[in-house]
Amino acid sequence: LDEAVGRLVGHLRQLRPDVLVTYDAAGIYGHPDHVQAHRVALLAGEACGSAALYPGAGPTCPPPRVYLVTVPRSVIQLAGRELAGLGLLAGLRLGAAADDLGTPDERVTTTIDVRPWLDRKWAAMRAHASQFGPGSPLDDLPEHVPEAFLAVELPLTVALERRVVQVAGAGHVSG
Repeated sequence: LDEAVGRLVGHLRQLRPDVLVTYDAAGIYGHPDHVQAHRVALLAGEACGSAALYPGAGPTCPPPRVYLVTVPRSVIQLAGRELAGLGLLAGLRLGAAADDLGTPDERVTTTIDVRPWLDRKWAAMRAHASQFGPGSPLDDLPEHVPEAFLAVELPLTVALERRVVQVAGAGHVSG
């Protein structure tokens, strides 16, 4: 973890971005690599502004605003109905937890239209053999499904936005 954070701190200090985008805490759907990427990004986003942390990674820079990629519950529910209608969820047992997948819609604060990059996004997703190997139901999706659920908008929620607040008797505090 420390090595990955240090490498990302070096990139952040070199590039000095205003925004850092990563997965939400659940890794969208619990994928362990996505969860770890979330941890690394949050730690590096904070550490890039501290001279005491990773001093060999270059001069400090202001921590970027962090956005967490997520999927609203309404989109997951719509996708579930669409995939079930295509017979692609047969045998999949999510149980009561299915109602809790995704982020409550009211917590989604920002959207980005990613249609111009859909082909690249879809190709990157299909490159993951663990998700699109032989026999995967995702491998046989009709062409309209990825467009409907991946291209229209990429929902994001804000995390770690720096604010200056007045605390009685303490002056300004960043939080």
